[in-house]
Amino acid sequence: MPTTILAGQDDRLMPVQNSENLAKAIPGARLVLVPDCQHAPHVQCEDLVIREIEKVCR
Repeated sequence: MPTTILAGQDDRLMPVQNSENLAKAIPGARLVLVPDCQHAPHVQCEDLVIREIEKVCR
């Protein structure tokens, strides 16, 4: 199952290392760190998140 993990690069609630560990634990997972974004990439960087979702759906 294709898995993409999206995380804000400047997230203070969920450190980037947690997302990196999650991506390593899921075989074939892809980690996307969203620059200049905190804990809500789906709100703060909506266009980028939509593009990443579209990539998985192709």
